[in-house]
Amino acid sequence: MQYRLWYIDFRLDLDRLSTIVFEFTNGNVLVPDTLYLFCGRRCDRIKGFEP
Repeated sequence: MQYRLWYIDFRLDLDRLSTIVFEFTNGNVLVPDTLYLFCGRRCDRIKGFEP
């Protein structure tokens, strides 16, 4: 399994997070066995996005 990690503003909703992933992957968000992780500035919480 692969993972990618971004530091984000934790107030972002799932639509904005999916847009970040879409832009990063050039529209190919359905990469098998990939988990996208988003971390707040303090790194005390993580949001995950699995397409």
